[in-house]
Amino acid sequence: MSVVWIFGYTYVITWFTYDICNAMNMKYSIIPMFLYPFGVAIRDIKKFLDFNLALETFRDELPD
Repeated sequence: MSVVWIFGYTYVITWFTYDICNAMNMKYSIIPMFLYPFGVAIRDIKKFLDFNLALETFRDELPD
């Protein structure tokens, strides 16, 4: 499901940026618009893995 979300997000960013650039007669590049959502996804995966590592550490150091 997250892959669908990333591709949907990529589509919205690309469409919006393209539309704004055309309206303002600006140059644009589509490549950064495709790379941005994947960069965000990689960052979020790293945060999730770090959070799981922190939870494991707390479970080990602070048992109930």
